[in-house]
Amino acid sequence: MINAKTDPSYTNFRSIPDDIPEPVVKAGLALIPHLQNKEDRSKLADVRYRISIAKIALGRYESAFRFLSEARQIHDELEDHPGSLRDQLALGLIYDLSEQPEAAFETYLAVHDKARGKHCREIEIFAACSLARICRQQGRYDEGRWFVDAALKKIEDSDRQKFRGSVMHELGCIDMQEGRLEEATLHLEEAARLMKDPSSDAFTHEVLISLGSLYIQSERYEDALKALNSALHRCRSHGIPNGEVHALFYLGDLREKSGDAVTAAGYWKQCRDLAGTLMLRRLRIQSGERLISYYRSEGDFESALNLLEEIRREEQMIKDERLQHTISSYDQSTRIDDLEKEMQAWRRRSSELERIRSERENAIRELEAIKEIGQQITATLEPDVIVQVIHDRLSQLVTVDSLVIAFYDRESDEIDAKYVIERGKRLESIRIPLKKGRSLAGWVILNDADLMINSREEGAAYTDEIVHMDGSLGISESFLIVRLKIEGSIIGVLTVQAETQNRYREQNLRVLQALAGFVAISLSNSNAHQNLVLANEKIAHMATHDTLTGLPNRMRIMDRLGQELNRGKRYNASLAVLFIDLDGFKEINDTFGHRAGDKVLQVLSDRLQDAIRSTDAVGRLAGDEFLVILTDDCTPENGLLLAGQIRGELSHPIDFEGNRMKVTASIGLAMYPENGTNPGDLVNAADQAMYDAKDSGKDMVRLRSGVHNDR
Repeated sequence: MINAKTDPSYTNFRSIPDDIPEPVVKAGLALIPHLQNKEDRSKLADVRYRISIAKIALGRYESAFRFLSEARQIHDELEDHPGSLRDQLALGLIYDLSEQPEAAFETYLAVHDKARGKHCREIEIFAACSLARICRQQGRYDEGRWFVDAALKKIEDSDRQKFRGSVMHELGCIDMQEGRLEEATLHLEEAARLMKDPSSDAFTHEVLISLGSLYIQSERYEDALKALNSALHRCRSHGIPNGEVHALFYLGDLREKSGDAVTAAGYWKQCRDLAGTLMLRRLRIQSGERLISYYRSEGDFESALNLLEEIRREEQMIKDERLQHTISSYDQSTRIDDLEKEMQAWRRRSSELERIRSERENAIRELEAIKEIGQQITATLEPDVIVQVIHDRLSQLVTVDSLVIAFYDRESDEIDAKYVIERGKRLESIRIPLKKGRSLAGWVILNDADLMINSREEGAAYTDEIVHMDGSLGISESFLIVRLKIEGSIIGVLTVQAETQNRYREQNLRVLQALAGFVAISLSNSNAHQNLVLANEKIAHMATHDTLTGLPNRMRIMDRLGQELNRGKRYNASLAVLFIDLDGFKEINDTFGHRAGDKVLQVLSDRLQDAIRSTDAVGRLAGDEFLVILTDDCTPENGLLLAGQIRGELSHPIDFEGNRMKVTASIGLAMYPENGTNPGDLVNAADQAMYDAKDSGKDMVRLRSGVHNDR
């Protein structure tokens, strides 16, 4: 058997740097079979730990978890507390990278506290940096700085300056996210200098990526390109796909800022594909959203819509996973076991046995009802259906004379009581300022705590005012108010009310608290669905309408013309088209600027829509050219009359920023079937008539079949 202390293969393994993970895995796996003696146990744990760290860098989290578990088991057997804590720290990193921040935070916090108790200063420093990172990612910057300051104090109190690079990196990232770019530059550039020291444990590619992101925000694009390209090269050459994903994402942002949208889209596409293989869903969605913006800017609305639907499916999958987690947290068997333990403790009191059994059965029924309600409200995306199910099913569990579901509007700092049902009747919604003393719901949001109140006198301790809804027929005396949360953030409150005092108990509050997670998720899903529908409608509108004027674009108006021609052929009816070209529009742009030109186009587009009949249609062909379709068996005489009225409306002056501008219109009129029987021929005929008007002096109307002047 090979001795780990002298064997060259183990020595070679220890000499492989941590930041080239693939060789670490290969050499470690080859070494494990030779480390089976009892005296080699410590070395075996070390090898398994290093393999797990390398696998984390490669994105192989399940395999890394297995090696970490084996390493920790050995460290626990050897009572190697630093080794065991180091294993747990790596376990927190797996949770962090696999987008489980709550589990990561709890793991890091446990390691931090244990390391402090056992005087493992290095591990305590790393745990503090990791906790700061989680806080930063969740926007808890003050808490993140507290952990960074704690790490810095440990460094200053001991000879552990080699860890300063990691701490400076995290401090710089917090500064950057808070918008303190000068402080962030000082800290991140110091981290970059420290990482060049061979004794430093800072991760080179992470610091380079953070620097690149900072330089983008500071508009130092050349420096950003240098840092990000260096990080990308390092990650690819050393086999660190997680870092590669982040480098690609920020390179896309950089190229977009530099005006190279095509290259930016290429980087985001690579980022999205690689993030998908590594299960980095947040970056996969963010890079997809960047690509949607790119496709829209290029007019590729089909690709934008397809990608938008794909992202919404991914977001729905994430929400479904969170829903399953919520359901499991209220797992029926766990609650039954808890009640069984309570029954055993009270079994000695035979007189109370029946009461306990009854409570147990009620709890089971409540759990089953909560689960059924959750399944019902998460099975639909219609908000009115969701609210009605909540009202009807809750009424079977607690007294519900009134039900209110309100949302917290952070932008206006108001409470939007959107859904109100009293005595089975829907009332109008109201908005209430989120101020101290204005409502019980406001107290719950401001204090981040649920409430149970059994009289209005009791409620006076929490608010100066209990809101009375318009149309309300009763006066509520008892209240249950619980928070609705998504990912730890309050989105609103769920309230049930009774018109008599002392209607609610702690058990009723727990039922409502258990249901709150389902309500928040179902309404959040419904809102996301509504947003998707609106986005789809917006994309469809953008594909067929001009973005400046809102008129149908060339494709849309030509399609409408084809439909009207088919109708004319079917009913042997005539119709007319007007080709309108503005006179003097170029001079408006040259004299007053393109903003003035845009204003002219918008005003004249509104006038065109007002001037035509409800059965007619108008669209923008391109630039200052418009097409009007006159239906209802239009005759040449009627066409000339309407065209003259339109010409007159368009000639009125337009005021813009103190300037009075005026343009006129040359209008060509063509008739179906005399001048054409298909859209192309008919528009060309009207176009030629318009040029006749231009050649005759402009501000005129011309009929293709002859010369007519309406002046």
